[in-house]
Amino acid sequence: MILALTSSTVDTGRMYDVASTVLQQKLARIEGVGQVFVGGSSLPGVRVELNPMTLASYGIGLEDVRSVLANANINRPKGQIHGPERAWEIRTSDQIRFAEEYRPLIVAWRNGAPVRLSDLGEVVDSVEDLRSIGLANGRPAALLIIFRQPGANIIEAVDRIREEMPELHALLPADVTLTAVLDQTVTIRASVHDVQISLMISVALVVLVVFLFLRDVRATAIPGVVVPVSLIGTFAFLYLIGYSIDNLSLMALTVALPRNRPVNPPLMNVKMNPMANSIGTVGWMLPRHSVRTQL
Repeated sequence: MILALTSSTVDTGRMYDVASTVLQQKLARIEGVGQVFVGGSSLPGVRVELNPMTLASYGIGLEDVRSVLANANINRPKGQIHGPERAWEIRTSDQIRFAEEYRPLIVAWRNGAPVRLSDLGEVVDSVEDLRSIGLANGRPAALLIIFRQPGANIIEAVDRIREEMPELHALLPADVTLTAVLDQTVTIRASVHDVQISLMISVALVVLVVFLFLRDVRATAIPGVVVPVSLIGTFAFLYLIGYSIDNLSLMALTVALPRNRPVNPPLMNVKMNPMANSIGTVGWMLPRHSVRTQL
């Protein structure tokens, strides 16, 4: 199953951040869910694109720029406040998160004037990996790819995920929409529904054939009762041993239903021939379609 986060105002980097920090953990706790991967984008980041010609004109190397960026994000204590019994450590956030905060950084001094980062190239808000992109209905999106646990029922797992989607949507910003773009259980449910209809048609045809050939209500009632009971017993046995129904099992039942053994005996019995009674013989049909006579 794949869920997509789309928005007309929020960029994919922020949506990816929400998906990886909030939704991924929530989905992983749902019963039947194995792994959850986040794709379609990457974490938000600030991209600095330097102009080599400008760097050469100022005599500034790439290592100088790197050291300035690293020193601008150092997170360390600023001092302490001591008291008679307690001491407090002073901390402030030195993390720079947006491009507009990076642009005024001074990289070097030339001729008494500061050379700022914005003078050396472009500083823009972007993502860590530009080569990762996700689309949902033609719109940029952050994708949540969900895998079920081995041996788990995929339909039950998807139903639990859909039950949790209103709660997951409440954790998102107002402009972000969470939708299911790929649900493999749709075809599974449709296949099971078609097989169920085929089973009902098979039961009806078996009863109809028996009635048309025998024209006997009692003989017709036998397959009409035995076939549904045998199907119910089969499903009950599968449920008790912990098996689930798949397309292959339903197909096997559909193919085997017309050859159900309780249906064959009424068709194999042949009414007594009046002419046979006159000579004292009785004929009947055996399972191997051979004829025996008795004097």
